[in-house]
Amino acid sequence: MGNVEAHDFAPVRADERKVLNLSRKVTPKQFVKHLNGEYHDACLTELPWNIRDSVSLYEAMTASFNALSELPVELPLRLPHLSSLDLSHNQLRSLPESFGLLFHLAEIHMQYNRLTALPESFLHLVKLEKIDLSHNEIRHLPENIGNMEKLSRLNVSHNKLKTLPLSLGSPMCRVHLLLAQQNRLESPPQAVCEEGSSSTLEYLRRMYTANCKEFPSKGSDVPLLVFPRHCANKLEPSVNNPHSAQIQYIQEQTHTSHTTNRIKAPLLPPPDATTLTPFQLRDRIIGLIYGAAVGDAIGLACRWMTDDECAFHYGSDSDLIYSKIVQDEHRVLWRQGDWTSNFDQFMVCLESLANWGGVVDELEFARRLQAWAHHGFPELGDSAGVITSEVLREVIRHPNFTVDPHGAASIVVHENNSLDDINTRLDPILESKTTSPNHHANSNNSNHTSPGHASHSDLPTGESHHDHSSPQHSSHGRRLSSSSSLSSLSLCDHIEVAQKLVFISPCHVFGEDNGAVVRASILGIPNFHQLEEVEGNAVRICKTTHSSDKAVASCVFVSLLVALLLQGEMDTLDSESEEGEETEKVVETDKVEQQVSVAMAIAQAHLKDAAGKEKFSALSKHTSFDSFNAQESCDMSHTFKPVEAAMIALHWCGDFRSFICALTKLAGDSSSNCCVGGAILGCRLGYSRLPRPWVEGLRNRQLTWLNTKINHLLDIVGLP
Repeated sequence: MGNVEAHDFAPVRADERKVLNLSRKVTPKQFVKHLNGEYHDACLTELPWNIRDSVSLYEAMTASFNALSELPVELPLRLPHLSSLDLSHNQLRSLPESFGLLFHLAEIHMQYNRLTALPESFLHLVKLEKIDLSHNEIRHLPENIGNMEKLSRLNVSHNKLKTLPLSLGSPMCRVHLLLAQQNRLESPPQAVCEEGSSSTLEYLRRMYTANCKEFPSKGSDVPLLVFPRHCANKLEPSVNNPHSAQIQYIQEQTHTSHTTNRIKAPLLPPPDATTLTPFQLRDRIIGLIYGAAVGDAIGLACRWMTDDECAFHYGSDSDLIYSKIVQDEHRVLWRQGDWTSNFDQFMVCLESLANWGGVVDELEFARRLQAWAHHGFPELGDSAGVITSEVLREVIRHPNFTVDPHGAASIVVHENNSLDDINTRLDPILESKTTSPNHHANSNNSNHTSPGHASHSDLPTGESHHDHSSPQHSSHGRRLSSSSSLSSLSLCDHIEVAQKLVFISPCHVFGEDNGAVVRASILGIPNFHQLEEVEGNAVRICKTTHSSDKAVASCVFVSLLVALLLQGEMDTLDSESEEGEETEKVVETDKVEQQVSVAMAIAQAHLKDAAGKEKFSALSKHTSFDSFNAQESCDMSHTFKPVEAAMIALHWCGDFRSFICALTKLAGDSSSNCCVGGAILGCRLGYSRLPRPWVEGLRNRQLTWLNTKINHLLDIVGLP
């Protein structure tokens, strides 16, 4: 009989047995304290003895946000199958020479430690592909690190390096992404490395006159989704063809005994409202909502990153999954698999119109928006809402906001734009960021920003995020990682945490940010068969917070695109489909352009000056990513950016996943762009064609809540 080794780790499910999770979940406030060296009492100072005493078959280990100062020499012998190791945010000063015996390691995360060097045995890790050693104290790298067989991504930014090994430029080197910003480099010159990975590698390759190979990425097939429809008080038809849109709508409006509901339900379209069948219309509406939610949640992955950072963290499209979204100073505010405040606003708007049976009212919306800002969604365990729009942040504080939102928004925009210079708004924020101990959080954005651009934030009093695990949860603190939340912080604490963790990109002109357009797509549903009604609804809801004519035009245009998609005016279908059947869609380019022109003309009428009209009209020509500049200095969050994303979505020939991946990796305000672009493409393709892992990967509590809201909406629209 052989030896039997056991340990007393808590039992885990079969699908979790391959991962050993010793990481400590942190709130945003704890995150800031940890960065400043204030470690929580719950932090591990050494790995549990259970690991040292037994052999385990774990394939991944994560022990981030602890206070580990050393690794046991016997670690490779006890965890011989590790392929992924995350020891970020600890106090490691060195690695044992035995570290090189972890032969299966493919990915290492050791950022935010105190490492000064790597052991020579490090070069024996023949399967290693990705290394993150940023924010350490490393003074030199192994000379032959560039000869490692599979190493493709290396991040050594924010260290104390003076030289980079020339092997990183050799013909045998597979490294195609090298981040070396914020060091003390002499060779290559630090100025070259600050320009980004391409410049750094090009400098090194000149020594060898060779090229570095890049790894191709491949997409995956998207399985069809089936929405869990639960009808409430649904009228059963008494005809042979229950799937007929005409019969269903006529019965809902004429044969039901609920007369008051019929009178007060403008969401019920007339028989000739659309060329789509009820099931196609339902699929598009659900696709619109889930497209916005998933786009927002995935888009967060690259928000405010540089091109090099995006490529480093998400080398292939397969890396863009919720569990791999980097948890840094910005993203730590949201739990993995959760959407941000963009889709929160979208849902505030949906709840407002659903509560009134489809009637769109700015006072009702303002009241709900303010309630969300103060309390979030209580049913999700929220304590407050997080605001990332500089305009919304100011407008919602105005004393007349719930009484006269249009007037309040106009006053706020006028007062802010009456400043002698836009920099009077930005200079104090820029100064606070450069003097902040965590200035490195934004320093990497310097490659594509100008002195007039800053990534900054502020929260209203009492504002925080949700946490699903406890009643004290912040509005995106459901994105927080422990039971404590920002709701217990003082105003000063809120501002301190917000300045470090929530970054807002201001526009050249106050009032022109994308805070209103991210919620506009849902306004294309009520009265979608009457474009003038859609236009009016979009104007009223936009002006509740954003009075700028550019913001209004953007909201009107996006809402009209949705309405036209629901009318079926932008495509022709080969044949009508019954429930559960697929229908091939053939997009007629000329017909699409004709309908875009209709929407553009209506939206353009809300612009006041010729220059604005010309710039807005040019947006209709942005039909591919070739002309999309997501990182435009000082205007990354401009209201026109999501409009461009919507236009590209309208002409996209690929699937939903490839579109969102491409748009996300362009960075800038990617979550906002993906929220709007995802809504348009989701409406075009339908819910059934959205990527299953992204939809089902959303947090369970949000999924259940969102499905309930959608089912209620479908009930009052009268869809099966």
